[in-house]
Amino acid sequence: NLEPNVNFGSHSSIAFSKIDGAIDSLSAIREFLRKTRDFGGQILFPATFQKFKYLGKKLVAIQTSVGEIATDQVIFACGIDTDSNLNSKIMKSSRPGIILTSKPMEKIIDGVIVAPGVHIHQQIDGKVIIGEQQGAPMSHFDRLTNRPEKFPNEEDSNQHQDRILNIAKKFIPKLSNFDMEKITIGWRPLTKDEKPVVGPLLKMPGVYVAAMHSGITLASIVGNLCQTELLDGNPSSLLEDFRPSRFN
Repeated sequence: NLEPNVNFGSHSSIAFSKIDGAIDSLSAIREFLRKTRDFGGQILFPATFQKFKYLGKKLVAIQTSVGEIATDQVIFACGIDTDSNLNSKIMKSSRPGIILTSKPMEKIIDGVIVAPGVHIHQQIDGKVIIGEQQGAPMSHFDRLTNRPEKFPNEEDSNQHQDRILNIAKKFIPKLSNFDMEKITIGWRPLTKDEKPVVGPLLKMPGVYVAAMHSGITLASIVGNLCQTELLDGNPSSLLEDFRPSRFN
């Protein structure tokens, strides 16, 4: 009754989580950016980090592609680029995930459907988002070495679209009406032990890092915990097991 359009087949182990849900992440990010500006924050984009500037052991500025920014504290929440920015060894090779987005369609599901091979949800604007679970086949990894966000040609794009959509349609037959808006390659930032890495880099005064998968899932709680640590100076016991120092 909860999801009448989902074919659960012969699966006997089905879990329902009332509190789970999904948001339109792009719209949420745009709203965060708008609020940042409203409260007097400045957003510099595009901008590339280049190096730190220290006076003795105190951080006084960072050098970027748009100039020097005076600061005594900098937070790196840059996902797959964490190691390249910090010259650290926190991350392992990122793994691609392919995401299909439909044009708006009739309402077919209410919640987030996590099925073997795919996860599916429908936004309030009617768009259906299908993400794959396994990643691209190994035979395609040589084409993805530069971490592209799009496929190099229509043939590859269509092949992956059909592969993922065929899996999804086994569980939601009404996806036969799926009208593609875009196909995207997302890159999962994976730490060495695949657990979040949050906290100060002890060998780099004034530098704080937050790297994890899935960042969009954990952003709310991690953002609040980081804010408390940095503004109040009180380390969070909830983050004790996730410090970057465990890789030293």
